[in-house]
Amino acid sequence: MLAALGLAVIALTTPAVAQAQQPGDVGAMAFADCPAGYFCVWEHADGTGHWARFQTGSLDLTVPVGSFVFNDKISSVWNRTSRIWCLYENINRGGAVLRIAAGWGPGPIGPRYEFNDRVSSLGPC
Repeated sequence: MLAALGLAVIALTTPAVAQAQQPGDVGAMAFADCPAGYFCVWEHADGTGHWARFQTGSLDLTVPVGSFVFNDKISSVWNRTSRIWCLYENINRGGAVLRIAAGWGPGPIGPRYEFNDRVSSLGPC
């Protein structure tokens, strides 16, 4: 019984790891499915292909989100948060920046914004 109590105390004192994004499969999430409070990204400009939703961002999109690597493959976004988000050309928030206003989207980030397939990191500005 003491061992079980000890495990319960460890479980209660170990900080929970927040999941920043939820990966999706091809065609599994349409624009309308992006939940409030998230920044959503899609592989293709029409909101199809692989998708992910973020609350804290990612410093390195060369690391797979689920089983898909989003580096230089994001073509459309929807900012359903109350914060401005920044898309960066390089990992670790480097290079050129595209700012996405709170509530903007859904829509493509190119060719008008010249950021299609150029995003390597993202997060609240």
